[in-house]
Amino acid sequence: MAKYSELIPNFLKFVKVNTRSDANSTTIPSSDRETKFLNSLKDLLSDMGLENVHTNKQSAYVFATLPANTDKKVPAVGFISHIDTADFNSENIQPKIVENYDGHSVIKLDDNGEYTLDPKVFPSLKKYAGQTLITTDGSTLLGADDKAGVSEIISAVKYLQEHPDIKHGDIKVAFGPDEEIGTGADHFDVKDFGADVAYTVDGGPLGDLNYETKRSMLPTPRYPSKEPMFILQKPKALWLMPSKLEWISMLSCLISIVLRRRKTGKDSSISTTFKERLITPTWDILFVTTTEIDLKLENDYLRELLTK
Repeated sequence: MAKYSELIPNFLKFVKVNTRSDANSTTIPSSDRETKFLNSLKDLLSDMGLENVHTNKQSAYVFATLPANTDKKVPAVGFISHIDTADFNSENIQPKIVENYDGHSVIKLDDNGEYTLDPKVFPSLKKYAGQTLITTDGSTLLGADDKAGVSEIISAVKYLQEHPDIKHGDIKVAFGPDEEIGTGADHFDVKDFGADVAYTVDGGPLGDLNYETKRSMLPTPRYPSKEPMFILQKPKALWLMPSKLEWISMLSCLISIVLRRRKTGKDSSISTTFKERLITPTWDILFVTTTEIDLKLENDYLRELLTK
């Protein structure tokens, strides 16, 4: 019997539900489909026997508590994941299981072979030889971001319930909406959540732990660009972006450079325009452009941070 017998079944069930958030909405959550899914999770947590299961009116997050099973005074630890998925087709998701992947074969997602996962294109596939992969048929997203996190938290809680010999303090659970559109955390009620420390369970390699975060925003096009591409290169990532946009999505990277330079005491000034310039290879971040890029800062905080 698998250690977490309900992990994959729950995941497959969850990803089939469309919970795509709506960036054009002004409601909380941004879509009714998110509300319905959150309500189903609330029912599930109640059926599992968790306590104080409720929907926070301020944020629409579902909160729940697995009570401590020790008399020792220990911190309450929280685990958080979001239930909405990104801005891509989320209807009729057909998850496919690839068991014991050999690490080198091309994975055909759909019957016609129109969509594939090829290790030559995605070299990271080689790291998963011998493991079970879950994909879509290529016509939709999968929604592992972050229904994998939802499934993992539920399985972890169930495991603790079934193994009372593992002593723990209060375990706080939070499932929330609208992470993908950047508004979900704006309304998070820390006091109601009740955790002393907390972890967001959302992607990354096995064993990976991030203790810093960044400010992420979306770019807003001004007009179609026919100019040279702006290249942002980071370890294991290459993004090609057309110039002459509001480069709001770049700002988190620039802020990261500023903050890291400040920690080392090095010069932290960054111009808001770039002309054929290489910036700080020390941080494995490379900016190259053949045309001037105007970075229109969205608010005073960012303007102050980037011009100091």
